[in-house]
Amino acid sequence: MAFPKALFGRNQLMFQGWRIKIREAEEAYQQGLLDAAHRLLVAGELQGFAPAKKLCAQVGQGLADRSLERLSHGDVLAALRDFEAARSLAGETAAIMAVYHELNHRTERQVKCSLESGDLARPLSQLEEMQKRQLTSPGLQQLYEVAMRLRSAEQLSVRGKFAEADQQVAAAMALRSDLPSIPERQLVLRKQQTRHRKLTQKLHQALADKDWNQVLKMAERLLEIAPQNGVAQDAKRRAWGEVGARSRRGANLRATEYWTPSQNQRRGDIGGVGQGMQEAVGNASSFVLWVDAVGGYLVCLSDEVVIGQSVPASGIAVPIKADLSRRHAKVKRRGDGYVLEPLAKTRIGGQQVCDVTLLNDGDEIELGEGVKLRFRQPHALSATARLEWISRHKTHPTADAVLLMAESCVLGPHWQNHVVCRQWSADVVLFRQKEELFCRAGDSISVDGEWHEGKGRLGKNSHICGDEFSMSLEAVPSA
Repeated sequence: MAFPKALFGRNQLMFQGWRIKIREAEEAYQQGLLDAAHRLLVAGELQGFAPAKKLCAQVGQGLADRSLERLSHGDVLAALRDFEAARSLAGETAAIMAVYHELNHRTERQVKCSLESGDLARPLSQLEEMQKRQLTSPGLQQLYEVAMRLRSAEQLSVRGKFAEADQQVAAAMALRSDLPSIPERQLVLRKQQTRHRKLTQKLHQALADKDWNQVLKMAERLLEIAPQNGVAQDAKRRAWGEVGARSRRGANLRATEYWTPSQNQRRGDIGGVGQGMQEAVGNASSFVLWVDAVGGYLVCLSDEVVIGQSVPASGIAVPIKADLSRRHAKVKRRGDGYVLEPLAKTRIGGQQVCDVTLLNDGDEIELGEGVKLRFRQPHALSATARLEWISRHKTHPTADAVLLMAESCVLGPHWQNHVVCRQWSADVVLFRQKEELFCRAGDSISVDGEWHEGKGRLGKNSHICGDEFSMSLEAVPSA
């Protein structure tokens, strides 16, 4: 059967095309241009042609050898790219797999040297790249876990969490007891832990005694050991504030840096250890909660609160700076829910209401003309509600939101919390018990300079801090 000349010509051109590409790839290889040779072989899909298979093996071996060379110069990323390219051309031949094992062996040796020198960033970067490309071995995987635990120990120790850091180092040592640097790290860590414990005890005693010069001294020593120790950072700020206030005014005033800039927002005196606690919060109807780096919140403790215009001696729980009636509306807690009783012009969801109306999570409340708030009840396990601003109006004293506190108020990083604190890693809970207010956290907390394991009783003007948070209460006097 005779083929048309046109078809024969087209096939001949196709034949000549891949032959030309193979010749170009071969010339690039002969000139040492491995990347160009690899690109031509892959782009032209030439691996399937018999004349190209030998060239693919040669270029692959050249890339594999260059991979080891680049690794010896510390260019891990380039070394891994070369090996991947080599394997894509030559496949998992005995020669290529020999390079793979050598690559793992050299990487393991480099990682061990880095760990011994105290460098964690470089080995972690190397091992993460190898894991990403699925080029790791069981030995490297084990070293990766060791490096991760040692890095975790470093992060914990700078925050003053030496017991947890010690556990991480012990776990690393159980994985690779052949690395001398790990027991050395553990010995240093335990010495720091002992010193840290003694200094912390002295700091708390100085806080209780209101010896601000000693507080400053102990806080600075603690920060030398653990630069991110939240308790020491907080104590140092308080001490500088106290010393500065005394030198400026000649009086024993509290530092104001935990509070808003308003001059008339001052904390009351805080009794130290052995001097008794302050008057319980349960005797007050509301207080302002100032959360460092988050904001201020007007917390109402009564089951029924009145919202109205901010005027002197009005006696209302939520005074708003706006053109409202003095007593504009009431919000009442009924079991786990809330109702709104309008006392003047009020809308819910754009509809005017004249009778007591049940509030639902997300309802938009409009008081008078243009004062808009949103009712939220975000936490499924707490009856506490939040009134947040939609309009630009403010309460007096100024607050970012109003919390209608039932049995508990949850602060933390989760969206459903009553106060969202995105930088925190765990929740902190304020809760009421027998007309008293308490704070509960997963770790130890300091309340007015007194140390508590997870739970502390609060007074009207208490200051609470932990490793990663600081907040203060300011009682609102009854009108």
